[in-house]
Amino acid sequence: MFVAADIFGYVCWNLNDTDIGQKLEPIASAVDYLAPMLYPSGFQFGIPGYRNPVQNPYEIVYLSLKRAQERTKISPSAFAWLQAFKDYAFDRRQFNGRELRDQISAADKFGSQGGCSGTLVIIICSRPMPLKRTSGRPASALLPQTPEARKSLISDN
Repeated sequence: MFVAADIFGYVCWNLNDTDIGQKLEPIASAVDYLAPMLYPSGFQFGIPGYRNPVQNPYEIVYLSLKRAQERTKISPSAFAWLQAFKDYAFDRRQFNGRELRDQISAADKFGSQGGCSGTLVIIICSRPMPLKRTSGRPASALLPQTPEARKSLISDN
């Protein structure tokens, strides 16, 4: 049996418990899989060098995963939760197309360095997302394992 922990994205950066009882190092040492929720909208103060996270979804995902790896100095597998819903904190943009591709690319780049096992996409909306279907399954149910296959599911329409 494997143990996983979904953690808030800022936990990758904050040294305290972020006032929610989540401290990165103790959690990482106790689980097999970390799943940080790296929704750019959730980074209300940005990260160093990127004050407006919704304008920099690639950097938010990649640098947060890198920061978590640097801090833990251990290697639990990571699955990055990505944003595929409307921004609620900055400019109210819909996260699809480019924004989602940027997040997937960041997780894939980090994964190619041995740090990320995959991605999980959260979709919160009352209308269908512009994702293509494959094999009769909703594309949002499970993204394929290869970067090329994942990118092919996302449409700008």
